[in-house]
Amino acid sequence: MKSLLLITASFVIFALAGCEAKEGYAVDELADKAVADKEAYMGKEVIVHGYIANQPRAEGNSYTLSLKFDRRVHKERQLSCTVPQAKIPDEIADNWMNMDVTVKGKIANIHSQNYMDLKNIALKPCELVK
Repeated sequence: MKSLLLITASFVIFALAGCEAKEGYAVDELADKAVADKEAYMGKEVIVHGYIANQPRAEGNSYTLSLKFDRRVHKERQLSCTVPQAKIPDEIADNWMNMDVTVKGKIANIHSQNYMDLKNIALKPCELVK
């Protein structure tokens, strides 16, 4: 019995070691939680990962990324991230469509509409982590 427990425990540890969990929130997870509890999330610094949904927009000395949580699902959960004092990195400018990125920033706006179950989060300022 002891050896069976040791084998099971070893297998679980080995399996967990191979799993690479991303730090922070997925876009849909953050949108759902922030809309449900706006007071707790407004102004909070967060790390969010998702796919670039639209071509990045340059705005003077900054640029804005629009992220979604899954490139295959059209659920209305989005995040906009304004990166100050930076130009769009060439890697993103040249190959932005469905690129997986991670951003970090402060929640500046939480918006929801019952129509289409829309939930949007804006980070300002934010930075590209990966």
